[in-house]
Amino acid sequence: MVWSSDVRWLVVYKRLFKFKDGHCDHHSDVTDALEGIGKSTQNAIISRFLATGGVDTHGNGRQGGTHGTVMTAELEVHLFQKVLDDPKATLHSHSMSFMLEHGVSIHISTLCRAMRRLGLSHQQVLRTAAG
Repeated sequence: MVWSSDVRWLVVYKRLFKFKDGHCDHHSDVTDALEGIGKSTQNAIISRFLATGGVDTHGNGRQGGTHGTVMTAELEVHLFQKVLDDPKATLHSHSMSFMLEHGVSIHISTLCRAMRRLGLSHQQVLRTAAG
């Protein structure tokens, strides 16, 4: 089934904004609120949004954002601050926040390399947060 643009934007809002801001108790609450839209469809809509900045399923290429973004020194500073602010956050979560806050799509492998350049590892960050 092809969902309308309004429904696809609702998925983005509920999955990325409403759940992230803590307005829902559980991730399943968000999924239940989107009844009738399968989880794989929701994931595809979110992936398209993160890759393009839009939710259109047709058109001539991307509608916004950038892809294959190289981590600039400024973005690395933002990543460092994000890791310090929320050491338990995943790289996927950081990737989504870069799209939402800066309008750039940064692949998880790019974030991983940037963390290595910053001298950080996920294990080190978690140990520091716990200690």
